[in-house]
Amino acid sequence: MVAPPPTEPLVPASVDTECAVLGALLIDPSKVSDVVAALKPHHFYLEKHGSIYQAILEIDKVGGSIDFLTVIRKLEVEGELAAVGGPDYIMGLFDAVPTAAHVDHYVEAMLRLASDRAAIEIATQAAQRAFTSKGEALQWLASVTTEKMTEFIGGDDGPMWLDDATDRVVEGAVDLYSRRVKGEVVDLTTPWSELNDIIISLLPGDYVVLTAPPSFGKSTVVHQIIDYAAKSGHGSLFITTETTADSVASRQLGKTVQMSPRLIRAGAMSQQGLSRLVSMKDQAKIGPVLIDDKITSFDQVERCILQAKRKMDAGGFKLRLVVVDFMHQLTKSGHGENRPEELGAISYGLRRLAGKYGVALIAVSEVDKASYATGGKPGTKNASGSVKIHYSAILGWTLNKLDDGSIEFTVDKNKDGPGGKFILPAMTRNAPWFGQ
Repeated sequence: MVAPPPTEPLVPASVDTECAVLGALLIDPSKVSDVVAALKPHHFYLEKHGSIYQAILEIDKVGGSIDFLTVIRKLEVEGELAAVGGPDYIMGLFDAVPTAAHVDHYVEAMLRLASDRAAIEIATQAAQRAFTSKGEALQWLASVTTEKMTEFIGGDDGPMWLDDATDRVVEGAVDLYSRRVKGEVVDLTTPWSELNDIIISLLPGDYVVLTAPPSFGKSTVVHQIIDYAAKSGHGSLFITTETTADSVASRQLGKTVQMSPRLIRAGAMSQQGLSRLVSMKDQAKIGPVLIDDKITSFDQVERCILQAKRKMDAGGFKLRLVVVDFMHQLTKSGHGENRPEELGAISYGLRRLAGKYGVALIAVSEVDKASYATGGKPGTKNASGSVKIHYSAILGWTLNKLDDGSIEFTVDKNKDGPGGKFILPAMTRNAPWFGQ
């Protein structure tokens, strides 16, 4: 068994997390290729863990088989086996984690701690220089900080050859075509064929901004997209700052049993209505949808996505869609009272997360009242608070109410294709839902 120190170190570190990373790589050596670009031996707090990781990397580099015996043999050849705790310590790493599925999460946690330790080291040296140098400490700090940061952004995730990207796109197209021909559901489409004709489908890395004046149906649109995705077997995460999980569930029930969501939550229906609600409850359940109504800061969003990915993986699903409803109630640390810059940073941050985790991400945004108060038609470019919201969007969707009361859905920004518009089906009377 791995025997961690009796108390956690005072510096930012987690021995358990380091053991989990090493254990995961021993359980599933194929994961080495997933972590090698970002994780380096010096990122481990315990030197012996760095030595074990280095042995794993060297075995992998020459195409060797990574297992208990080969790692022990490598450490023995290097004269480091006793220093890391011997064969018993290596064997104990297998008990540090039940599965290798979440190694990316463990590595990310390790890197955050390693970067904090690096910051402490730099800050300590900067303080010493400030007391002894002649006005050069700040310049030194800026230089060293930039250099040190490359340790946490280096690796194979940097610039790539465009020709390699071309090969990747073609290989992806061939794979999706083949799977589609076999009958697999690979397309993340929406409930409306008119919208699918314009965008084809929602793609991994898509960042969509949906704007509209209040009460035009923004939340209903994203709810219906989630519902449609789930029924096709695609995993979705719904981050709502607008309402509660119970309220969303009530809408889902209301659509199924054709009953007002408020009536459902109040339990004020007739005996017949109650019987219908209970008997049709399971029909309202749609499967792979996770909801979080506790997020208040952008800084919490990535952790929520990681948690959702783990739960989806454990349930046999893949997270394909994330919805944030809505971004204007999020805050972001480090921006003080500059709200436009804060909103811009949140929007670009959401786009980065969409690309990083290979999901389509839809963010609901409010629209600048001045754009429609005098009869004009708002668009994504009128997203309230920051023009960077429009700039950061890959797809921009807008809802407008026409003179006859119908809702016009406009794709007013499409970086990879045309725009277009169509009329949403009329909203049902009992439950907020565009059509059946």
